[in-house]
Amino acid sequence: MRALRCFLIVVALHSTMVSLNAQEHRASIRGVVVDPASKGIANVEVRVTREETGETRSVRTDGEGRFSVPELPAGVYRVNVEQSGYGPFVARSELAMNQEIWLRVPLQLGTLIQAVDVNAPFIPVDRDTPALHTFID
Repeated sequence: MRALRCFLIVVALHSTMVSLNAQEHRASIRGVVVDPASKGIANVEVRVTREETGETRSVRTDGEGRFSVPELPAGVYRVNVEQSGYGPFVARSELAMNQEIWLRVPLQLGTLIQAVDVNAPFIPVDRDTPALHTFID
């Protein structure tokens, strides 16, 4: 009985560690939506679409205009922001594992369409080492 209990504890700890490790390899898109006076705009819908699959996630900005879309698999994403009275904003970016993109989304009054192509340096993963982090001095 004691051996069975120890085995179940080890299995539970292992499955927890595997799920935590899986979450570390995800990317995220965070940012802020601002008006022409650089003040955050609350309750704006931000849609993030993975181009390879068409999967879309939507979030709303908080009271300060901030948004966060965590736990994204690596890939190419399109970010669409639309708000009544402002022109739409579109950004496209390729996210790598463990990468976080910060977007400042300046909405303009009227119907002007803004498109931004975000290019971040891609750091290839060295599969021959156990290192998962890059340190920049």
